[in-house]
Amino acid sequence: MKILAIQNRMGIGDTVIFLPFIKALFKKYNSPISILVKESSKADQYLYQTSYIDKILILERDKKSMNRHDGFFWKS
Repeated sequence: MKILAIQNRMGIGDTVIFLPFIKALFKKYNSPISILVKESSKADQYLYQTSYIDKILILERDKKSMNRHDGFFWKS
């Protein structure tokens, strides 16, 4: 099973508060979780060695229009 958790808040603190929910999903489904976060969360800098997080996907937003995004990319 593949699980993607989306954390659309902008900062590090918001991501840290979200971590117990991600860990609970991991325990319930016994499957690593991929997370989709904003670059400003800095998740790629402090969650890369977390055993229950499989991939960290960074959401890239279009700077001109906040209603649209350019896509996302995977950071290892």
